[in-house]
Amino acid sequence: MRKIIDVIPRKNYILEIHLNNNHMIICDMKTRLEGIRFRGLKDTLLFEQYQIHNGDTIRWSETCELTLDEIMLMLEY
Repeated sequence: MRKIIDVIPRKNYILEIHLNNNHMIICDMKTRLEGIRFRGLKDTLLFEQYQIHNGDTIRWSETCELTLDEIMLMLEY
């Protein structure tokens, strides 16, 4: 089962997500920052203050999180 083991926030709201199966995902969050859910992450200090929750969720707060399933769906588009 895939698990998130590390996340590195990069410039321009890019997340470099490392998984336990030696894969890495580059996730561009810029377009998501316009929505209500992720709007607060425009503050770069907040964007960089995340936690990995249960190995399958990147969480900035209880109301602002991104699951591994959502990340995988983003890759399909």
